[in-house]
Amino acid sequence: FFRSYITRPLVLVGASLGAAVAIDFAVNYPEFVSSRYSFL
Repeated sequence: FFRSYITRPLVLVGASLGAAVAIDFAVNYPEFVSSRYSFL
């Protein structure tokens, strides 16, 4: 589903549970992520 909306690499930012979601997305779909910031 998201492949039709994401046309270039993303910068993911997450705090707390959002950081866990961002890390999971980055691990499973590294081709969509240019960088990641986590605030745990």
